[in-house]
Amino acid sequence: MALYALIITGGLLIILNFAIGRRDWLNPSVIFCTMNFIYSVVCLAIKFSYSIDFHFNTAIILMGGMLIFTLFNILVHLKRRVYIKSIMSSQMDMPFFYINSQWVCILIVFELIVALYMIKYARDVSRAFYGSSQGILSDIGILNNITKNRGDEFRNSGVHASAIYVLGWPLCIAANSIISCVFIWNYKKTHVKELFMLFPSVIMLIMSFLIGSRSTAFRFITAFIIEFIIISRWNNKSYRQGQFKMIVRLIFILSIILIGLGYSINLIGRQTSIPIFEYVTAYVGAPFYNLDIAIQNGIVKSELFGQETFHHLYKFLSSRLGISEWNYSLNLPYLRYHGHYLGNVYTMYFMFLEDFGGMGVVILTSFIAWYYNSTYSTLMNWDRNETCFGVRLFIYGYLFNDLIMLTFSNRFFETTLGTTSILYYFWLFILWYLFRQGLFFSKR
Repeated sequence: MALYALIITGGLLIILNFAIGRRDWLNPSVIFCTMNFIYSVVCLAIKFSYSIDFHFNTAIILMGGMLIFTLFNILVHLKRRVYIKSIMSSQMDMPFFYINSQWVCILIVFELIVALYMIKYARDVSRAFYGSSQGILSDIGILNNITKNRGDEFRNSGVHASAIYVLGWPLCIAANSIISCVFIWNYKKTHVKELFMLFPSVIMLIMSFLIGSRSTAFRFITAFIIEFIIISRWNNKSYRQGQFKMIVRLIFILSIILIGLGYSINLIGRQTSIPIFEYVTAYVGAPFYNLDIAIQNGIVKSELFGQETFHHLYKFLSSRLGISEWNYSLNLPYLRYHGHYLGNVYTMYFMFLEDFGGMGVVILTSFIAWYYNSTYSTLMNWDRNETCFGVRLFIYGYLFNDLIMLTFSNRFFETTLGTTSILYYFWLFILWYLFRQGLFFSKR
């Protein structure tokens, strides 16, 4: 009964948030409730396949998260009315942004240098644990496995990434955030495809696989898609114009991307013998069951303030302040139920409960709901004397993937407070300042 109640609640809240957001399918609360609905349906399939129970106390937490997102959707729309007409009486003309091709070439060369140091890092880890390099693809898989599952051994190995990699990778991401948006913006204005400007983004996408993670590639792809949609809507001064056609195209594109990312596991040195149903459900649906199992068994409270939720921030501070106690592994044990693989992700709520209990679920979920709803409302409010093009759009695009993945794990705080993201913000504000000063228009 708990799963049926969760599915029905999710479906009703999708409809409610769709109505509150004035029939906008891209509204953050609609997306969040939709992901909950999809996971709940997959949970039902798991229930029939594994004969595993799902409990009401877990369902209440999940329904509570959707209700919090719905509440902030209401508050945001009461505060600011999103303009939905197709034509405005006084439209702001879209400016034309320009970046000299010489700067694009410089970025491409810099990306290749960073990529070499990323490969070197993977090889250094492989040598430290196995005595020699196992080949590029195998080294990438080893790096991913070691950092995820053997954290203590890795920290004691003495292997460190080069500063060129640590500082250069976030710089590549920040530079591409601006360049890709310039490409989209100019394309919507002139309908000219300056494809050369996308070369750095393609290289960056390939570089993301060098750390053995497909989620990073998925982040870049979803960032480009959401930025394209937002800029298109700003250009049309409407989010209803062509909405159905865009939904069909988006579903098709995302399906191809997800299938491609699924099969890319062998390309990055990772292999699995887990049955396909168990492997897929470990990503979609099983996180709800993992959370349910953890709650029924009793969640152990953290000793350090925000130990699990703010793990990435502690790790960042540990390397800067030299506090070894802050460099620790997450408590994410792999689960199996009667031999069936369920993975080791527990939704974002697991860490909130570990660190702060039920009140933590309310407060931290509210913060996430506030960020996505308020930022999206501002970006969609073109009845202003400024364009949507800017840091707010870049960061929202960068974090959009985490909205989709909240039902999977604590992606929002892992991303926003991680080393890569902190350095990304740093470089982004510097590059944006230089961009506004006109530096990248010239050749010097």
